[in-house]
Amino acid sequence: MTDSDKETSILMELVKERYGKRLTEEQLEHVENSLKRVMDAGKALREVPLENSNEPYNVFRPYRRKK
Repeated sequence: MTDSDKETSILMELVKERYGKRLTEEQLEHVENSLKRVMDAGKALREVPLENSNEPYNVFRPYRRKK
């Protein structure tokens, strides 16, 4: 069992404890699949080596309408 699997199972226990009575098995399965995708994405992001000096790839510039 990987770390993300452990985190997913811990979070699923929390979801079942808090919302299990209101969710069907199908809905719980959907939540678990969503959690797995989020955990995998988080793992991939943590594996990207970054230095403090790395700039963001895309700098946010809000759109300003010309007057």
